[in-house]
Amino acid sequence: MKVDIGRALPLGRGGASRADHVSMRVKTSALYMSGYLDGILKFWARMHDGQWLAGVTVYVTDAGGTNSVEIDMLVTADAITEAPAI
Repeated sequence: MKVDIGRALPLGRGGASRADHVSMRVKTSALYMSGYLDGILKFWARMHDGQWLAGVTVYVTDAGGTNSVEIDMLVTADAITEAPAI
């Protein structure tokens, strides 16, 4: 399963800093939260208004690809997609 992190976390709004104002040290060691991330669907939960939320675990690496972390999160149903069949 894939999680569209742009739908799950609209990071481009509000107080986000521009990338050209961030030091290279931060850029290379910070979490890479962009595009589609691999994940595992844990559960579905229905909200009071009828929308569905997915409980997922996503695997996030740093920009250099050397460190990774698992993050548990709730996302709206439109943020997840099935992985393409191989």
